Amino acid sequence: MAKEVSSYSAQNVNLNYLGHNFTGFAEGDDVIQIERSVQSMTKLVGMQGDGVFTQSADKSGTVTVKLLQNSRTNKFLTNKQAATEAGVIASGPMIMTEAGSDAKASCMRTVIQGPAPMTRGAGHNVVEWIFISMDISIGHGFGSEVN
Repeated sequence: MAKEVSSYSAQNVNLNYLGHNFTGFAEGDDVIQIERSVQSMTKLVGMQGDGVFTQSADKSGTVTVKLLQNSRTNKFLTNKQAATEAGVIASGPMIMTEAGSDAKASCMRTVIQGPAPMTRGAGHNVVEWIFISMDISIGHGFGSEVN
């Protein structure tokens, strides 16, 4: 039986919103989180054990992105958030891809939920942006093959 060997590098992850490629990601294992608000399927089990599955059409959800406080992307997002609050809603696709893999998440009709909280102190702080999306599609792929 052949063993599967693959690799992963965070340097291969690309996140794009409204044509802007994000830079200056924070450290950690949860820097980009994409999740739907509800599961695709739910179940209901009656008192005698009979059951039914229900499929939801709700594909909305949230995207959370953590950036370093000196990331140039913070300025881009701050400007988009300010435009939204002035009545020019910055809505569009957010796409996450991973080079060398077929992993991809498409978040269509996405907006910034609100201004990112600001924290300052003796050390470098993380700036956490939250986006809401009406249509999230998540495709987990296979990492780059190692020869």
